[in-house]
Amino acid sequence: MEPNEPSLFLKMDGRYFQDENRNYFTFLTRKEEQYIDSEITRIVDPSYDCTFNFLFSKKNIDILINMINSIFFPDSKVIELEILDREVSFPNTKFDKSSIRADLICKAKLKNDNIIMGIEIQIGYYENFTNELFKYQTGLSYVNNNKKTWTIGFFINTKKTPEISSEAKLRKVKEENMETLDICNMIEIDLEEQINKIIEGEDIIINNKLIGTHGKEWIKLLGLRLWCRKSWGKYILPKNLKLSDNSCFNEAIKILALVPEYLLLTATLDEKDYRQFIENNEKRIKEAEQIGAKKQSILSAFTLFKAGYCSKPIKLCLQNKKFTSEEVNSALEDYIIEDNKENDKDRFISFLEEYKFIK
Repeated sequence: MEPNEPSLFLKMDGRYFQDENRNYFTFLTRKEEQYIDSEITRIVDPSYDCTFNFLFSKKNIDILINMINSIFFPDSKVIELEILDREVSFPNTKFDKSSIRADLICKAKLKNDNIIMGIEIQIGYYENFTNELFKYQTGLSYVNNNKKTWTIGFFINTKKTPEISSEAKLRKVKEENMETLDICNMIEIDLEEQINKIIEGEDIIINNKLIGTHGKEWIKLLGLRLWCRKSWGKYILPKNLKLSDNSCFNEAIKILALVPEYLLLTATLDEKDYRQFIENNEKRIKEAEQIGAKKQSILSAFTLFKAGYCSKPIKLCLQNKKFTSEEVNSALEDYIIEDNKENDKDRFISFLEEYKFIK
């Protein structure tokens, strides 16, 4: 049974600060409650196509089931789930077929029902989103012999004002009688609108169901960029505090903290090019992972340096690697913008030059 009280994750408003001795972090809530942790975790934005697919992959099927149940079936659970090929074909002309690639397609088995589900997440303008979902709906129905299909779209509208979440179903009118057909369902969820409701303590209703704490947590996580503070390209959460009593949700946080560096570099790729990029760019991916390892070494060493540690542990972080000035500046860019401490950077670069870590 889900808890009645909001979890720590639902209470958090994204603000935090570190004490002057940098021994602990204090996280704040909208009601100015304070929660202290000795460590932080940095997680990637789950609303990118690449990280969304990484999080809800076949190896994390339990997490996907938990997300779907929490948001769409809070009272009638999915008992079995199969992830299907993301290629969706649909009739384009009389003699040809066309296809589009969805973020996620799965076959959900409930106690008394079976549903084909296509799930999309989008960051951008809202105008064409409904049309895109309708294309997915048509394609899913075509590929699956008109079985019951759902098309679900999470979106973050880049305009200043949120849209309104909606649900669309087919209706059949015969004379004065109207019947809602059960063969398709198209749900659009504006993450900003729903997160604002969570902040204000309002109820959230999706698929005509009242969503509980776990469903709200997933919605707030998918819309992380709308409320959480960002540092070094990732979003900051407490590492040791209990964010939720939902073990699958907590595991999702851990996965998002371990997303490979190359996925971040491909986050801006069009979805249709993503799979081809992974298959055809093994060399570039390895190079990206090396860049990520170098960046982490620089950041770890800089953390010790600004905390006043002696040279030995700082050298151990750098592992006898050689860096260019551009690599160092790039690694520290977000920190410098955030904390505005150019002197720290200059002194650190002087340290690297002195001990011959700069090429």
